Amino acid sequence: MIGLLGIGLNVVQSGAISLAIFVGIKVFVGRRKKMLDKKIGEGFCVECGEKIIGKKCPNCDNEKK
Repeated sequence: MIGLLGIGLNVVQSGAISLAIFVGIKVFVGRRKKMLDKKIGEGFCVECGEKIIGKKCPNCDNEKK
């Protein structure tokens, strides 16, 4: 905000721009975190690298039965 004051903007405008940048970054990080949690899920199997679903590996647990 202080940097925006140096280029000739008043306090209200610089505060609004700073707040918009802060909220924008928070939204971007939140959406990216949700996407990664959805993509990764509970983790990956150590043996085959498949995505773990319901605390079981679809490949390895089916072979053991």
